Amino acid sequence: MNGFAADLIVKRNPLVRESYEKLGAERVRELNYNQTQIKRELLKNEKTELAYKVVQRIKRDLPQQTAVPARIIKTKLQQIYDDLGIRQTAKATDLAE
Repeated sequence: MNGFAADLIVKRNPLVRESYEKLGAERVRELNYNQTQIKRELLKNEKTELAYKVVQRIKRDLPQQTAVPARIIKTKLQQIYDDLGIRQTAKATDLAE
């Protein structure tokens, strides 16, 4: 496929570029080019990436192997959520998840 045809396809359906960049051609083929399945897979990947970022921030921002008051944990966790654009109220029990 030449560059013009590829540009035209991407303009008509931006999902094409995102799916190939994030999932790879092989995974897109495995999903039989089904847009619904591709969107689900992209969403699953985004959640996984976001969870990874939260864990990394927790490791960086909270002391490890040390007792920390729940109010401090909630404050730090809420700051992490806010920084990452997560619309959720932080609870100390979120760390168990």
